[in-house]
Amino acid sequence: MDMSVFDVILAVIKNKYVIIAFVAVIFYLSGSGNSLYAAQQIAEKLEECRLETIGSYLRKPYTVKDEVVGIVSPVYCFALPPVVAQFLEKLQVKPNYCFGVVT
Repeated sequence: MDMSVFDVILAVIKNKYVIIAFVAVIFYLSGSGNSLYAAQQIAEKLEECRLETIGSYLRKPYTVKDEVVGIVSPVYCFALPPVVAQFLEKLQVKPNYCFGVVT
């Protein structure tokens, strides 16, 4: 059986937490569109999931109350982009489940 990374993430979330309906957010940074596409594909598999850019969070930080938090970002020179590192330092969150995807 072939499973994509999106199917694996969904399976882990559903098996770890028995949640009929949960609220999720995926924060993403995308220059070429690859990370946005990955975030959209994951969001389609999750129930009640919204997408938010990392830049919009940095402009107006808030306490994230979603049960599932995802972060999707490209890799720059074998590392996270500086803006993503800044985002992670400022992120105010205590999710039940958190995941990251790099493209």
